[in-house]
Amino acid sequence: GVGQRGLGFLRLDDAGRIAYVREVGEPLFKAGELTEQLLKALTKDQPPPPTQPATSARNETPTTAGSIVRYLYGTVQQAGGDAVRFYSQDVVYEDMNYDRPFVGKPAVADFLDRFQTIQGVTFNLEEVSDGSQAVGFTYTIDIKGQPRGVRGITFYEVDRQGLVCYVRDVPE
Repeated sequence: GVGQRGLGFLRLDDAGRIAYVREVGEPLFKAGELTEQLLKALTKDQPPPPTQPATSARNETPTTAGSIVRYLYGTVQQAGGDAVRFYSQDVVYEDMNYDRPFVGKPAVADFLDRFQTIQGVTFNLEEVSDGSQAVGFTYTIDIKGQPRGVRGITFYEVDRQGLVCYVRDVPE
């Protein structure tokens, strides 16, 4: 048989006991590009953000998995920047909303660009592990004008050059 994939995240307290657990299974229905269309429909009346001058976001180069994630979903998301430069040429990006992974830097760049053009959607980190080669994190996606957003868990792995080589994202 075929199993269901997913991700889990747990946090330990200072005594080493489990303090927080969250698990998310792969969606049975793969919305794929309908996800993008839905987000665009929900945010169609949102004005574009004001144009901001270029910042130093493009000049920072974090190299650990945890610092890359914090940078991408902090500095780069807020100030703009070239997020794709943090991905390896042969990256595999599994977004569980899609039937197939996005393979290679050009495919991932195209995928990420499609979401960058949607106004009124903000990705917020919640819990982030502290891994250097791999990191797991939980998130919420706020959709302006909507009472409830989307939650999920993501896993990033970086290669020896400090570039993201694997991503698995599982929305709830």
